[in-house]
This record gives sequence, C-alpha cells and structure tokens, in this order.
Amino acid sequence: MTNSNSRYRPEFEAALNALAPVFDRVFALGGARPVIVGGAAVEFYTVSAIRTGDVDLVTAADDVFALAMAEAGFIRPRGPGVLTRGWVHEALDMGVEVVSSSLMEGAAERGRIRLVHLKDGEVAFLAIEDMIADRMGQYHADTTHGDDMIGQARAMFDLAEDLDQHYLTVRIAAETHGACDLDTLLRWKPKLQH
Repeated sequence: MTNSNSRYRPEFEAALNALAPVFDRVFALGGARPVIVGGAAVEFYTVSAIRTGDVDLVTAADDVFALAMAEAGFIRPRGPGVLTRGWVHEALDMGVEVVSSSLMEGAAERGRIRLVHLKDGEVAFLAIEDMIADRMGQYHADTTHGDDMIGQARAMFDLAEDLDQHYLTVRIAAETHGACDLDTLLRWKPKLQH
C-alpha cells in the first residue's frame, strides 16, 4: 500500500500510514493491537471501490491508545456535537473513532485478524468473513439502508480470495439470528435505479 502503483485512494492510505505507528505503540506498551472495522475495513477489502469518511476501530486499551494517539499528533476535537471517542489529525482528511472495546461482542475470532505491513508499522483489520457477516447483520436489521449494507457485503465477497466459507456461513447466521445465510448473499442483486 505504500508504493506509487497503489490502487487505494491517497486519503485512505495516509490515514492508515498515520495509524500504523499508533497501533505498534499500543502493542509495544502491552495492549492488544487495535483493529479497524466498519467502513474503513470495507474500503480496505474493496480496494477503495467503496469509500469511507472515517476510520472506526476497536480497542480495549483506552489509556494506552490515548497516549499513543497523542504522541502521534492526533487530538480530540472539542465542542457541541463532537463524538467523545473521536480523534482528528491536522494532516488527515479522515477522523478516527473508537467504536467498541470488544471485537463484535466477542463473536469474531481474534486469530483471523488481518495484519497489513506498512512503511511505519502494522495495522490490523477485522477478518473479511466477519466484515461480510457484519454487513449482512446490518442488512437484516435496517430496512432503510439494507441494500447498501448487503451491497457492501457482496462487493467484499466478490473481491475476496481464500474465504473460509464455513466460518462465513456460521458468522452470517449468528449476525442475522438465522434469518440470512450465504445463499441470501449470493442471490442478492442490486435494485435498478430509474
């Protein structure tokens, strides 16, 4: 991701490169490496075909993470309407927010996390199977934005290499409380826009 032939958008790469030393510092100080989830993980797995405006992550090492973020030049914005777990950096066009201290409420297997080596360290992403299952869960739960969520799940599925389909099937069933399965994803077609 650090060469001039990268297919990722520059703003996304800049955010990941700024976070890599933070993730390494958290790990060096004894915390578990933070894990990128949400839209930023979707952007990673779709090679910026689907874009996000921020980086959501999971970390239980709040104090160590806050120290590492401050050392890297990130600040917490202040004022009305500002998210209390959010961070910004003057050199980045994307914010960072801690969305949980637990990886999918403990349902995701930490051993499946994907580490990505960058110039100044490593970042970690929730496994693609867990991300697809997460989007399927949101599809099932949200009638307003459901098509967008299953569309993201399908885009990741279509671009994925070496998916563990058994694990994916189990995770989709868990995230949708048994209402959806892999066939639901495979049968889905985007609605035609008029």
